[in-house]
Amino acid sequence: METDSRMKLNFAIGLIIVILVGFVAIGYWVTSLPGSTLFNVINGVMGSAIVGSLINQSQRPDAATMKGSAWIYVLWKCAVALSFAVVLYLLFVSNIVQGSIFPSFICVDADFSGLDAFVRGVQPAKNVDVAKCLVWGFIAGYSERFVPNILERISTEAEESARVSGNEGVQ
Repeated sequence: METDSRMKLNFAIGLIIVILVGFVAIGYWVTSLPGSTLFNVINGVMGSAIVGSLINQSQRPDAATMKGSAWIYVLWKCAVALSFAVVLYLLFVSNIVQGSIFPSFICVDADFSGLDAFVRGVQPAKNVDVAKCLVWGFIAGYSERFVPNILERISTEAEESARVSGNEGVQ
């Protein structure tokens, strides 16, 4: 029974990897479209998160963590990894999380003139920043508690800052 469960999990992971390769191929096609830089970076970050999540799952010794369908379980893990990668990317763009090991972006200080201008204008500053985005996307998918821990720390710091400044209404 455990071997059957493991085979289903491996098959689901393999299929997700094939789908991911398809997304990468679409990403390369989209590169020819004007203003596609951010789409490709986010596509890469989300792909890195999925790969991180799948590698994490494949290294777990017990398939018993899977309840029900392997497909639902793997798709759920990938959806969570994608969400965490996008949240982490936005934390970087907003400079809430910053430092030399995190990516830098251009056009973040420009006046807001619409979501389209934001998506087309804000992008990693250098190639090394794209690489950092991909690495952190992988980490967001691989380490299930990484992004929630960051959000908890930010929330705690915001509450502490509000108490110090006397603004108790900030939640």
